[in-house]
Amino acid sequence: MDFNDNPEFNDWLDETYPRVEIGEFSEAPSVVLFEMDPSAYLDQLDAWKSQQIEEFPEVVVNEFPAPIAHYLHQTLHGYDDANHRLQLLRTTWESVIFTLYSLAVGEVLYRGVNLSGFQLGGQPLSLNRMMSDSLATRLGFVEALVNNDADTGQFVMSEIVSADAIEGLRQLNQERNAIQHIAALNASESEARFEQLLPDVKAVLYALRKLRNVSFIQYRRSEPTPRDLKCRKFDGHTLGRMNYDLCLSEAQFAAIGANLTANRLYAELGEDIFCVSPFAHVVDENHQTYLCFYKKKNNAALFRFERVGTPVGEFDLDGGQFQDVRDAIEGALQHVV
Repeated sequence: MDFNDNPEFNDWLDETYPRVEIGEFSEAPSVVLFEMDPSAYLDQLDAWKSQQIEEFPEVVVNEFPAPIAHYLHQTLHGYDDANHRLQLLRTTWESVIFTLYSLAVGEVLYRGVNLSGFQLGGQPLSLNRMMSDSLATRLGFVEALVNNDADTGQFVMSEIVSADAIEGLRQLNQERNAIQHIAALNASESEARFEQLLPDVKAVLYALRKLRNVSFIQYRRSEPTPRDLKCRKFDGHTLGRMNYDLCLSEAQFAAIGANLTANRLYAELGEDIFCVSPFAHVVDENHQTYLCFYKKKNNAALFRFERVGTPVGEFDLDGGQFQDVRDAIEGALQHVV
């Protein structure tokens, strides 16, 4: 283990304890503990991480992208019974995979990356695979993107997604397949499975803690200048429409300004803003605004979506309105069959 592997913990030590000063010697407590007693350093690190993970759900429900925040909040505070709570927990980690996949594909298209060298499970990528309903495929794509970016650091996604997070989500996805028939579980079985899985979900969310810096936004209009955007932002658990004013830099406007439209969802990651539709999407309907995730191609013409946080979740949209995204994916795949 390297001292620089845990900057947040080191900062906490240095803020909690005074500097060690003996005569002219002066050193940060984190450095002293690490060098003088590595075993004690590791013990303190483990205890600190455990506390951070336990307290982190409060950050998630207030600061994470709205779909994840909403479902975790419902899991903790809005369930009907033990069975419903287990369903909500499963939906929470599914929404994490949906969110990461939308960000990964969106950033690939935004940066114009060539995907011709990408493979999943030893098989080449194809448009059909990228548009499939397989959560394992989506998670595999995120993992491949981050692994391929290890040497270049081109993607913001690489700063968000760790190997621990991928492995945790993979294990949860396998568990998801094992509990497809949640309704068949009785109350005590659901409760036991929930208590088993909740710590794993908390650990994954903490490993993805930089998602707190990601926002989903919907463009509404530009005023008073083309670079001054009136938007809606979707952060935290309420799913409410929060007005958000965003002034684009010249570089941001050059990258995305001409393509902004109100019927697409965008992600804001620091200085980068890019489209994540259709994989994460926004729909205005009957004076309401709904976030939704792309589930699958329902047939040759229709895409199946699932609304976030509504009882009647699934609906279809004409896939033709996303033809530009499909064309962009095929362009990135190039000669991949």
